[in-house]
Amino acid sequence: MALPFAGLKKTINRVKGDFIVDVIKSIVEENSNEIIDLNTNEQLFKRGVGSDGKELTPEYSNPYKKLKQALNQPSDRVTLRLEGDFYKSFEVIIGQQQFLINATDKKTSWLIKRYGQRVFGLTSDNLSLFREIVVKPDLLKEIRKQIKL
Repeated sequence: MALPFAGLKKTINRVKGDFIVDVIKSIVEENSNEIIDLNTNEQLFKRGVGSDGKELTPEYSNPYKKLKQALNQPSDRVTLRLEGDFYKSFEVIIGQQQFLINATDKKTSWLIKRYGQRVFGLTSDNLSLFREIVVKPDLLKEIRKQIKL
């Protein structure tokens, strides 16, 4: 006589181990542009905040504010974007249990000294948004595929 839950146990075993972690890493890799967009455009450019959700300080000097105004760019907050090279150099580095955001532009080390490491990373709200809109649906799709639902 077959055990009534033998099939369920076999199905659960298919999604154990590193399956979930591997799928999430793959989802993050496939959607790294969305992560970078949340960090650069949504946080830095539109709001002028770091990964902690607080305004970036110190504010721009008056001559730099005038330059940004002349270029029709926001000067009421620190955006860390003038020509866009810094933003274009952003990359997502995927580790075993987390991902990090970094930049390779020549100004990166100077900007970190001035504004801190918090220029990289998502606010808790943006991280939750990414999980809900991207990770959760894609993960459920992969689990269903794996257990053949």
